[in-house]
Amino acid sequence: MAKASEKSATTAAGSVTASQQSFRDDQRAWVGLENFSLTSFEQGKIVITVNVINSGKTPAQDLFSTNKMTVLPVRVSAAEPVMLPIEWAPGPALPPQGRYQVTLSAPGGISIHYQNIKDGSKFLYLLGELKYDDVYGQGRSTKFCVTLTDPETKQLSFCNFFNGMN
Repeated sequence: MAKASEKSATTAAGSVTASQQSFRDDQRAWVGLENFSLTSFEQGKIVITVNVINSGKTPAQDLFSTNKMTVLPVRVSAAEPVMLPIEWAPGPALPPQGRYQVTLSAPGGISIHYQNIKDGSKFLYLLGELKYDDVYGQGRSTKFCVTLTDPETKQLSFCNFFNGMN
C-alpha cells in the first residue's frame, strides 16, 4: 500500500510539473520575425528591413541581436556551419504583441557584388539571432536566415535551414 501511495504521489508531482511547464510555454514571450523586405537594391546600396514581433503573452526582456549579411557563389540548400558575429546590439524590451524594426545596410564588401546578385551568379543571405529572457528568467533564442530569391521583384524568403526558436 505504501508503494502504491508513493507511486501515486510521484505521478501527481509529475503532472503538476508538466502543467506548470505547459502554462509557462503558453504565457511566455515568443520573439521572431514578423516580416522582412529588401528596401534598397541598387549598385552600392543594399538594405534589408526586418520587423521583429513578440507574439507571446508576456514581455521579452534583455533583448540582444546579431546578424551577418553574406554573398555566396552557390544557392545553399542545407545547413552549413554558420558563424555569426560576436557583437550583440541591445534592443528594446518587447511587450506582448510589441514590435520593432531593424534596418540593415550591407557593408561595402557585399554591395560590390550587386551585379552578380542581380544576374543570379551569386546569392545574398541574411543570417541572425535574437536572444532574450522571458519573464520566468529563462534565456531564449530565435535564429533566422533569409535569402534573396528573386532580384527582379526584390523577393526575400526564409531559407530552408537555420530558422528556429526555443
